[in-house]
Amino acid sequence: MARAAVEVEVVIDIDREVDAVFAFVAAPENATRFSSVVVEARRTSTGPIAAGSSATLRCQTLGRAFELQGRVRRYVPNRRFVLETTAGPYHLEVDVTFAPRAGGTRLTSVVRGRSRGVLRFADSLLRTVATAQARQAVEALKEVVEREPPRTARRKLAARRKLAA
Repeated sequence: MARAAVEVEVVIDIDREVDAVFAFVAAPENATRFSSVVVEARRTSTGPIAAGSSATLRCQTLGRAFELQGRVRRYVPNRRFVLETTAGPYHLEVDVTFAPRAGGTRLTSVVRGRSRGVLRFADSLLRTVATAQARQAVEALKEVVEREPPRTARRKLAARRKLAA
């Protein structure tokens, strides 16, 4: 990504195992459960999630609806997940790393972005909004993942691995 107009880093500890947190974050359809901006998310590629997988996100912020096309740029199971937009009014890169810690996972989310086209004049507004939304999303993610029963999270991960095999 070219020099980002916005870069926001948020670190949070989640009281759930790394594999469960990673599986939840890597599934695009879960974005609606923790991001107030994402109205709908769906995969547009087939097969297990991996580098190159794609998704479409319908979003709304500041009273404006828009769609983002994204692809997984980096996928290192239980360690790192990088999603970048390939089309839409904003170029975003969401780089999430996962590290085990006593009792759970330390998640670090770095969001880099810039506006495209005529919206470039709005980068200072994007910076303010993105900072608030990134923090809100990570805090909501923690709440949702911790609320999900560990057994359910492990079952979902096992089902994904079985599909991938």
